[in-house]
Amino acid sequence: EKNLERGEVCLKKFLAIKPKENSASFAAAHYLLGVIYKKKGEKIHAKTELETALKLDPGFEHAKKALQQMK
Repeated sequence: EKNLERGEVCLKKFLAIKPKENSASFAAAHYLLGVIYKKKGEKIHAKTELETALKLDPGFEHAKKALQQMK
């Protein structure tokens, strides 16, 4: 649980730096944040983050699978 919280804080800090929005790392950060929210049971936040990852990188297979598993 503490690792999830720490991961969430770190990813939010990274996204606050405003990396280039078309960068793979930006999509990956949204994906990882979505995974964290999913594990915490925060499905609405998870879905939003996973959808954002896919908007930034439509070919992101891990994000596609994670989103499909939520339906």
